[in-house]
Parts: sequence; C-alpha cells; structure tokens
Amino acid sequence: MMAEKKKEAKGLIYNNNLSTIYADSLQFNFRSDDIMFLRFLTQAPEGLVEQARIIVPKNNLLKMIEVMCNSLKYQPKMEKSEKEEK
Repeated sequence: MMAEKKKEAKGLIYNNNLSTIYADSLQFNFRSDDIMFLRFLTQAPEGLVEQARIIVPKNNLLKMIEVMCNSLKYQPKMEKSEKEEK
C-alpha cells in the first residue's frame, strides 16, 4: 500500500494594501459558463456607488453562501414561483 500524501494547509496571506469597504447592496448576474458576477454597492445621496466587482465560480459561491447561512443560523425561504419551477 502506498503511503497517503498529506496536504499541508497553507496559511492565509494578508494583503495590507487592500481596502476594507462598506456595502449595503448587492447585485449579481451569471454567465453561461457558471461564473457569477457580483457587484457590491453603497447608497449615497447621489445614488448607488459601486464599491467592488468580483467574479466567482457558481459552485464556490454556493459553498460560501452555505457557510454564511450556517454561521448566521439562517435558512433562506424559497419564493412560491421558485418552488413551482422545481
């Protein structure tokens, strides 16, 4: 039997040049290749101000949402139209 290779956990590398932003709104779109486009926005007197744009694979985003919901002890409710489609 071959010895199993152990993966060493890599540490988090902090980017001290990266700004922390405040966002109170989120817009998203998805592409046909299952890449999600997220846009974080902040409401200002002039209107919505874009703070950050992020693209992330759909499967990764689903895992992130699951972790967030579990951390918040939150279970999203499906809309009636979504239930009927499934």
